[in-house]
Amino acid sequence: QQQQQQDREQQQQQQQEQQQEEQPPQPSAQQELLQQLGPQPFVQTMSEHFGLGPALQSYVLHAIADVQVSVDTFTGLRATQRYLSSLGVYGSTPFIYPLYGMGEIVQAFCRLCAVYGGVYMLRYAPRAWVLRRRDGLVTGLLGVDGKVCRATHFVTSPSWCPRADRDSSTGSAAATAADAAAEAAEADTARYGEHGMVQRLHRAVVVVAAGAGARPSDTASMLTLPPGATANNNPAAISVIKLASDTMTAPAECALLHFSTPSASPTETAEQALGAAVSLVLADYPATAVYMRSFFSLQRPSAAGMAAAFAPGSSQRHPAFDNVWLCQDVADAGFGCDEAVQQARRIFHSMYPEEEFLPAAPNPEDIVWEAADQAVDEPVTATTDHDDQAGAQESLEQQQQQQQ
Repeated sequence: QQQQQQDREQQQQQQQEQQQEEQPPQPSAQQELLQQLGPQPFVQTMSEHFGLGPALQSYVLHAIADVQVSVDTFTGLRATQRYLSSLGVYGSTPFIYPLYGMGEIVQAFCRLCAVYGGVYMLRYAPRAWVLRRRDGLVTGLLGVDGKVCRATHFVTSPSWCPRADRDSSTGSAAATAADAAAEAAEADTARYGEHGMVQRLHRAVVVVAAGAGARPSDTASMLTLPPGATANNNPAAISVIKLASDTMTAPAECALLHFSTPSASPTETAEQALGAAVSLVLADYPATAVYMRSFFSLQRPSAAGMAAAFAPGSSQRHPAFDNVWLCQDVADAGFGCDEAVQQARRIFHSMYPEEEFLPAAPNPEDIVWEAADQAVDEPVTATTDHDDQAGAQESLEQQQQQQQ
């Protein structure tokens, strides 16, 4: 009877555990609140839920989260969390800047890719895309030298993307760089401002004397001008980075000032958008300490029908070619590289959904080398000496027996 009682209790316990496993986990109160507040504007959440005034809202938006006013609560909270989790990692601030500029980050990933077998083709000038006639998939790139580079997947800038309208009689690729650029120019305003993304990014680069202006001894410093801070009442925040020659990005005795902001209208020029900000920052500099200033705009080209590829949550797949993925080649106006990382993660997971994105490199001390197995698989090279040949043949037969 005791045994039967124990069996019944054990069976009841197993049934309860099975029911608990089958029931979906209930979200906590914080998760429910986040789901409720997430889609609404971050500014509204800070005002109504956290009780922050306009001054603190501006500080959180532009000095901590580094986001524009229009972002939703999900985006704003993630950016704030990134700032807080970065504090104290490499010093008293959450920021770190690479020596020789941001190009070093690109070079580091190129080196990492090469370590894992990636191949880089330098001075390769693509001429056209190669399409397969029966299904329209892209199968390769035709170079100016007439050679075709073939692959299974292709990641490209929208300005180089293949055209959907191809010659149906031949099935050949139709897009050259000039054609793609013309298509991009025609559709330049089609996606302007969609999903909070900008079509153009205004930049200004100023070279000044190292010992002039405010905070002359800083190696690298950052400044954010919130909306409405300049004489022309800038509609979006303006990011400013000052880099001294210690960062290896400026000549000795000089410093670089980088200004960036998203475009407010399709017809706005870089000097119209940033001229007042540059004048405001350079107010502390004597005229002789300003060596050069340059204004320019970076286009974020798109071809017709590319809007869906860059919508939030999309895989960035080309709408007409299943094995082509589009990657914007111009970053946003913020300080970090979040957008580039997010694009890379989306594209990678759409190609290889079961694989881990950018896993951490293993510790060399944790790598176990199977020397015995490697020795068995190593081929034996015979020499010209007859005895050495006989010994090599005997060693090879022993290895084959061991393998069997």
